[in-house]
Amino acid sequence: MNIDFHFHASLSKKTGFLPEHFENSLHEARRIGLTCIGLTDHFNVFNFEAIYEFLDATYPYQGAYYDADGLRLFPGMEVDVAEGPHLLLVGEREQVYYFHRQLAGFKEKGHHIPIAQYFERQAGLSFLNIFAHPFRPGREAMRVPVEYLANFHAFDLNGKDMYTLGRENQADVYDLAATHHRKVTAGSDAHHFHQLGCVYNQFHHPLNNVQEIIQYIETGEYTIYVDEALEEMVQTAERVKSGIKANWISRNSATTQDEE
Repeated sequence: MNIDFHFHASLSKKTGFLPEHFENSLHEARRIGLTCIGLTDHFNVFNFEAIYEFLDATYPYQGAYYDADGLRLFPGMEVDVAEGPHLLLVGEREQVYYFHRQLAGFKEKGHHIPIAQYFERQAGLSFLNIFAHPFRPGREAMRVPVEYLANFHAFDLNGKDMYTLGRENQADVYDLAATHHRKVTAGSDAHHFHQLGCVYNQFHHPLNNVQEIIQYIETGEYTIYVDEALEEMVQTAERVKSGIKANWISRNSATTQDEE
């Protein structure tokens, strides 16, 4: 099964969730051969709850994932911590809901949860934990105390960073993972469907729940695919995303002014 562990259902934090945009992304994911996606929207995106309200109303939840017409959507989110980095988690729906509520007081910049509390509040929960884009400026892995790196199952080989930091980022992430005896997983970091497929993971077994995913990551029963056209895919996605976002802001600003 082919899975992308870093995907955003929302176009941006400001626009929040746009169902038509999301459905277009799912259509593209199926077209290019993805079979699973980790839904890792920012925990403080505008109207985070709307994502799951839409999913609950549209697709059946099969105990560990939503079945979106054959595409498996595993719940999760991306969390800012006080030290600067962004952290990905994937888990069962109710546990993701619960943890999201635990983070309600930590959404604003300058008030994000310290990494020690982040893991303390995961007690009794079962998440796949991935360190997102560990070399992105301001989000580097070196910003957190080294002892916490052992709490992650993997480091994120990030499609966007492969574009902005260069292909050498791949070797850097693998070296970091080897140093800390962790694995590497791929995530497109797509906010727009043109970026989907630039990197993903090819597992040799069906992925039915998070526990199986963790097991197969730990035993290394997967490979990572990097598309030759990655740079073009990310560049196109960024350009289109910026245009859609600008149009959305313009329309909504005009609506607000009319209402006033």
